Amino acid sequence: MEEVEIVTLSDKRYYLMDRVELNSSTYLVLVNINDEKDVCVRKEVEKEGKKYLVGLSSDEELQSVLKEFAYN
Repeated sequence: MEEVEIVTLSDKRYYLMDRVELNSSTYLVLVNINDEKDVCVRKEVEKEGKKYLVGLSSDEELQSVLKEFAYN
């Protein structure tokens, strides 16, 4: 059985669908466990040795990540 990574954001649980490496950054494509139409993308950042997920800074950044995700 394959292990599935779960991420909790704002009291909602998401499956990790994919990690996308782009422009020296890592992005997570997430799908809500209870609503597959609820998809979000977060950027992984490291601060003081800990990893955090943050929102993207622009629509252009989101589009670039989604294009990379679609072509892989």
